[in-house]
Amino acid sequence: MTGSVYSENLPAGWDPLKEEFFSERIRDEAIIQLKTINGKSAADIGAGTGFMSEGLLDAGLIVTALDSSPEMTVFLKEKFADIPEFKVLLTDPDTIKLGDGSVDYAFANMYLHSVPDPGEAVREIYRILKPGGKAAITDLICHDKEELIRNHNHRWPGFSFPDLYDWFINAGFKNISIEKLNERCSCTGESGGEIKLDVFIASGEK
Repeated sequence: MTGSVYSENLPAGWDPLKEEFFSERIRDEAIIQLKTINGKSAADIGAGTGFMSEGLLDAGLIVTALDSSPEMTVFLKEKFADIPEFKVLLTDPDTIKLGDGSVDYAFANMYLHSVPDPGEAVREIYRILKPGGKAAITDLICHDKEELIRNHNHRWPGFSFPDLYDWFINAGFKNISIEKLNERCSCTGESGGEIKLDVFIASGEK
């Protein structure tokens, strides 16, 4: 899993769930969905340990990673210190600290379930895109695993497709696509058993 070799250096309090949760196929699918072009700019929103950023850099993109944790931004700067195509910005949980029309692509992996207002988060993602820019959001489909909210600081128990579609439409997106991925997220539950959760990818164009 991405970030595992850095696990000893992660900021105190970093949720270990995040280290076991993601499959690289999820980020690959998001990049493929947007048909990214080498040399274009991309924002990794809620970057965490840089899971998405790694894939974006491998795709030849110029990456701005944004996270609301000061400790995590320090971690990211150290992790990608030798990569000139990468920079880190400290942002707010509910406002993306980028100007209007800043990037060609925006990616948000497992970000939406932690924000105060998902609809506003989608509008913020739209705002930072250049005209013709594209966004991809990957997160959990509605689930009933209350322990994820209780133990892992999730604000929302996944999302329904009608809500996602309304948020994308209200933000101004066109060419919207929302679908369930074949890949699932998995983690260890309180009882020691494995929890598997369905994942969606929602994308659109400005």
